[in-house]
Order: sequence, then C-alpha cells, then structure tokens
Amino acid sequence: MSSDPLTLVATGGRLARLRSRLADRAGREQLVALGMRLLGAALGYAMLTLAARTLSLADFADFALLVAASGLFSAVATLGQDTLLLRDLPVALDARTGAHRRLMVHAGRVASLGALLAALGACAYAAHALNSGSLWLIAMAGLLVAANGAAEMMFAVQRGAGAVQRAVFNREVLWKLFPVLGLALLWAGAGRATALGASGLYLAGLLLSVVLGAAFAKGLWRRPGETDTTADADGRPSSGGGAFFLINLVAQAGVQVDVLILGALAAVDPVMLGAFYAAQRTTQLFWMIPYGASITAASQIPLAWAQGQREAIARLSRQLSRTLFPLLLTLAAAAWIWRREIMGLYRPEFAEHAGLLAILALPAVISAAGGLHNVIPPLCGQERIYSALRAAIAVSFWGVKYLVALSGDLYAFAWTGVAEAVVVTAMGVILSARRLRTAPV
Repeated sequence: MSSDPLTLVATGGRLARLRSRLADRAGREQLVALGMRLLGAALGYAMLTLAARTLSLADFADFALLVAASGLFSAVATLGQDTLLLRDLPVALDARTGAHRRLMVHAGRVASLGALLAALGACAYAAHALNSGSLWLIAMAGLLVAANGAAEMMFAVQRGAGAVQRAVFNREVLWKLFPVLGLALLWAGAGRATALGASGLYLAGLLLSVVLGAAFAKGLWRRPGETDTTADADGRPSSGGGAFFLINLVAQAGVQVDVLILGALAAVDPVMLGAFYAAQRTTQLFWMIPYGASITAASQIPLAWAQGQREAIARLSRQLSRTLFPLLLTLAAAAWIWRREIMGLYRPEFAEHAGLLAILALPAVISAAGGLHNVIPPLCGQERIYSALRAAIAVSFWGVKYLVALSGDLYAFAWTGVAEAVVVTAMGVILSARRLRTAPV
C-alpha cells in the first residue's frame, strides 16, 4: 500500500465520506437497493446464459422472444396504475382513513382490464413471431404478461408502503432463483430444456413474487387505528395517469422493441437474433447502475420541488452524472476489450457478432452523462410534455429501426439505438434545465 501523504489523505477522505453515507439511513437503503438490483441483474444474466446452454438455437430464440414480449406487453398490462400507486399510496396510508384499500381496489380493477388486453396482444404476437407453432407456447406468452403485470402491481404496493428493500428483493432477486436453479440443474446433468419448459420456470418464479406481494398486501389491508371514513378521499388515483402510463410504456418498449422488430422479420436467422438478444441483455447490467442510484434520488425530487429547492435538484443530478458517467464509460471499454469472451459465454456462435456488445453499451453511458434527465421532468410537473416528446422520439426511431432491420445489418441497427439515446438524453437535459432555470444538469 502506498505511504504517500497525499494518497493517504485522499483515501481517508473517501473512507470518511463512505462512513458518513453508511451512517445515513437513506444512503444505506440506496446502497442496499443498488446491491440487490445488481444481484438481480447478475441472476438474470445467469438465467439467459444457462438457457442458451440448455436450449437449441430455435428454442432459445423463442424463449428470448417470449421474455421480450412479456417485458413489453406487461408495461401495457398495468395501464400506469403501478406508478400511480407508488405516488398516491403513501399519502393514503398516512391519512389512516382506509382510503388505501379503495385505492388498491380501484387500481386492481383497472389493471385487470389492462392485463387481459395485454395478454391477448402478447398471444397474437407470439403466434406470428415464434418459430414453434405450439399452442401451449403461444398461451405461455399471455400467462407471462399477466404474471408480470401482477408482479409490478405488488412491487408498487410494497414500495408505496415503505417496504422498499423487501420489494426490491422479491421483484429483482428471489423469483429469479427459481429459473436459475432449474436450468442450472439441467445444465449440470447435461440435460436439454425446451422453450416451454424454460418459460414455465420463468412463470413459476413470477408467481412466487406475486404470492409474496399479495401476502404483504393482505397484511396492509386493515391496520390498527384507522378511522375508515370517506371524508378525505374516495380512494381513486390522482391525475396524470395517462402521462405516466405512456412514460412507462415507452421505457419498457425501449428494452424490448428491438428484439421484437428483429423477431418479426423472417430475414433474421436465429443465430443473429440470439446474438443481439444476448448482447442487449448483457448491457442491461449497465442500466442497473444508474437505475439503482436513482431509486433514492427520485424519491427526494418531488419534496424538493414542492419546497422550491431547485438548485438542490440540479446539484443532485450533476453529482450522479459526475459519479456514474466515468464508471459506465470504463465498463463500456471493458465490454469492448473482452467482447468475444463475454458473448462466447452464451454460445460460441455468438462470438462472431461480439462487436454488438460494445455498441449496445453506449446508450447507458450517454444516459448517465445526463444525470437525472429522465426523472426531473415527470416529477417536477412536466410529465405531459415529457411523455409526448418521449413517445414521438420512440415512434420515429421505431420506424427507422424497422427500415434498417430490413437490410439485415445488425451493426447499423444497433447504432440507431445509440442515436436515439443521444436525442432522448438531450431532450431531457433541456427540459430539466428550463424547468429548474439553472445551468443544464
């Protein structure tokens, strides 16, 4: 270890800041939540690598499409009720009038309709895109969407009630152990899985998350000391649901739509689709870092905005940008250096398209440079204009991506995602700066 005085001082300063952070409850919760998000991402990565090892190429392509469709259509399944619960449930619980029960019932009814429509849409997509024409596999698409939507609702209830760490553990870590252990046992025994079997393990894990969330909601249903009056609220979500629904939908689509576009084109062979999916899912590990860091930061913004602390919001955004951008840039460089080795962990055939990994890592780096550009506008009263612009950008790029995908050039297709990240980040930074009336954050 170096004995240079400047090094010791710098190290001591970092340790002091770390101790101060750990002593702060919010800081500890943020670090724990980030750790669980990273662990959940690692388990998701393990699940996909094990699936690639135990499934045939055709089955892995079908499994990838089912997971992607589940993620996309489940954003529609909740109809934005999960975000509204997250925003309105804490206030209803604090009032202790029983309004939280009416709020949960109303949100559940709306989300149930959305889940039915989304499940039917997922089945229709599966019937068109899957290599297999199995009715069981098509039905599985609908079941995964319904279970995913229910899990998101339970996730919102637990977070809204203040059980953030339990919510993150159930939603990000615990349920993934089911498919990971099941596929690991098959791989260790040199067994082979099918797309239906792997999807069944995935579904079982989601249902475990739903059951645990429902048990928490049951305990929350009636609490001691409630007046159970209707004078304060009718238990219905406040306004802004449409904008938040659109933001959630576009955010989920940003993760899944690329694979769905490629899967809908017969010109894309299973090796190319599988390689793109593997690279995209690997780079989702990068997105876990800014998302995990913003879990606590995002909860501070509405209160700071209500109190007129605009500079505090801008400072928080700048701090996150200055911390996360160098870290993600380093990870992107590492992904370029070891791209072939990382892609080869899935299947040896995927190493041929290893360059996709470095390209698909860039959007996370660009987003991190913008700080809280995607959080400040919707939480500071700009949810309508932000959702409209975000949707317009997404739809425009979906059209561009479809045209590029027709050429079969996966690298050009990947670069369109980088261009979209630049436009989205710039839009969010500009809106944030104008809203806060300060330097760009």
